[in-house]
Amino acid sequence: MRRGDLDGRDSAPVRRGKGGKSRVVAFDAETSIAIRRYVRARDERFPGLLDESAPLFVARTGVPLSYSGQGQMMARLG
Repeated sequence: MRRGDLDGRDSAPVRRGKGGKSRVVAFDAETSIAIRRYVRARDERFPGLLDESAPLFVARTGVPLSYSGQGQMMARLG
């Protein structure tokens, strides 16, 4: 997922879904708030990643999280 995928909406595209199909996933209000907080904190810590094409989820070092790394992060956060 890229930073520009959010675009202020309460949904985002999933490019690597089941069967290799793309789809749009809606967020509830709580998830939208959490993602906005994450993006603000991420932007403060990594100002070089403000471009719309920059990866949305990054590791503590600023490198993009892998697909499996994103899944692990989501599983940990519940």
